[in-house]
Amino acid sequence: MSQKSHSSSTDRLDAWFRGMFIAGIFCLAYLAGASTVFFQIFPYSILNKAFIGIEAQKTKWRSAKGAPRLGNFYAKAHATTGVTRHVPEKTWPGYTFCTVISSPKAVLLDMNGKMAHSWSLPFHKVWPEPKHIEHPVHQHNITFHQAHLLPNGDVLAVYEGYGDTPYGYGIAKIDLNSRLIWSFADYAHHDLNIGEDGDIYCLTQKYIDPPQSSGIELPILAEYAVVLNSDGQEIDRISLYDALVQSRFDFPLENKTGDCLHANSIKYITRKQAAVLPFAEPGDLLISFRELNTLVILDPKSRNLRWAAQQFWARQHDPDILDTGDIILFDNRGLEKEGMFSRVLIYDPRKGDIVWQFRGTAEEPLYSEIRGCQQPLPNGNVLITVSDEGRMLEVTREKEIVWEYYSETELVFNGVSYAPNLCSGQRFTAEELPFLQQLDAQKNSLNP
Repeated sequence: MSQKSHSSSTDRLDAWFRGMFIAGIFCLAYLAGASTVFFQIFPYSILNKAFIGIEAQKTKWRSAKGAPRLGNFYAKAHATTGVTRHVPEKTWPGYTFCTVISSPKAVLLDMNGKMAHSWSLPFHKVWPEPKHIEHPVHQHNITFHQAHLLPNGDVLAVYEGYGDTPYGYGIAKIDLNSRLIWSFADYAHHDLNIGEDGDIYCLTQKYIDPPQSSGIELPILAEYAVVLNSDGQEIDRISLYDALVQSRFDFPLENKTGDCLHANSIKYITRKQAAVLPFAEPGDLLISFRELNTLVILDPKSRNLRWAAQQFWARQHDPDILDTGDIILFDNRGLEKEGMFSRVLIYDPRKGDIVWQFRGTAEEPLYSEIRGCQQPLPNGNVLITVSDEGRMLEVTREKEIVWEYYSETELVFNGVSYAPNLCSGQRFTAEELPFLQQLDAQKNSLNP
């Protein structure tokens, strides 16, 4: 054999060994990575946190591109907008207050859909240099989620940052002219409620590392019920994660990570409501967990759960206790197994039965994948906000639609008209809103 031929064979053999060595390193790396994930050994928790952070950042980048954020901020505009149905003799007349999800804005509409007043205060005007949010999303992606209108025209607004996690951005109280009164800088999100004692009950969130014995992957987005006084100062904080884990109820929390609870509603139980619920006391809190498809009643004094239900609904929102002791809620996806859509239902928690439901019509079924709310009205009707459709409608108990509103076109993109989604629709009588007289006086002074 020649020297050249021998050298060529040696080179091929060396290349083969190098290839096998590199392949072996890749195989060992794969096995090490698989073992880390399967057995959740070091550095699993570090890598898992990094992965969640990367996914959140990717969502931020996607949300900053400027296209309409379908299903979150905008829906394709309805063929007709504004008030499309109105049967005055069958409605509960008044003004409808709601948040406009495309911006930090709330509006008050009369029964003809004409805007009587609006409130708006951008996040950066409340917190020019927010210390509670390390890297806020672009201001165009920060909106009012829920808002609570007070009789004097003040508004309590819950800010959320779309594309971020945690997504709760805080609470601000603003006056009739959208001037800041106070702010609560925390990861407050979704909902708030004012108790009979005047305190404000809200939801906050943050990432935690629970004990390894819990069986939950690290980290999880833990939820808290926070109590504020009327000046926005925190006076109590209750870990809802601890309340769930330590309760006598069996919740499917094993091997959960990230936003595995997703509290989306908190309601203060009044003396009148507690009188018709044998398992509740005045001052208890009714809380909804979307990812658990669960409602609970929490005793804030003992931090213990008194009651829990998980039955006919899925990814539900906005439960309220009626004077009968029944619970009304927006059921986003409880009908999926039937090939149906969303509905509003009334549930008897004592018997475990559905006593009323509204699914929409065959031509116009209800559907909101996320968000959605309802308000029982004094005449027995129900005001429904179908957030993903930018639609509000008033329905009788006989299931007749007697008032309907579609949000107005706000932008046109690639030749398609889009209207903003809506949230927290609530009807008020003129007598409940004495500040309307102040607005009339201001208008008269400007136009003598």
